[in-house]
Amino acid sequence: MQNPMPDQTQTPIALVTGASSGIGHACVLALATRGWRVFAGVRNLEDARLLIEAYPQQVTPVLLDITRPEHITRAIAEIEQTFPGQGLQGLVNNAGIAVNAPVEFLELDDLRQIFEINFVAQIAVTQAAIPLLRQGKGRIVNMSSVS
Repeated sequence: MQNPMPDQTQTPIALVTGASSGIGHACVLALATRGWRVFAGVRNLEDARLLIEAYPQQVTPVLLDITRPEHITRAIAEIEQTFPGQGLQGLVNNAGIAVNAPVEFLELDDLRQIFEINFVAQIAVTQAAIPLLRQGKGRIVNMSSVS
């Protein structure tokens, strides 16, 4: 007979995108210090390593480029597999880019990339996470840059 898994339903779970630096990194650390289990979306292994060193028990880095549907699917699947039946209590859509240039000088392709990352990809993450958010009675926090 297998040992039953410990009851993890009391531990709130969040997914934070753009967790490598800045506000996203600060969100991950703030949630982890308050007892949350955080899946931290990062784009490279070095950033993942730094998060694991800071909070090895509370933070699980996931490689997550929000413009890549396969990354989003894999991140959501990892949360489901790690905490089956619990869902998500929080989604922090923080990933984004800032471009400091007047609109008249922006190339349209650059403008499209800004909208893809800062708007469309955020919706893609939210759509993928909604079933887990419903299950976990979670909330969505959308961040944006002051710039």
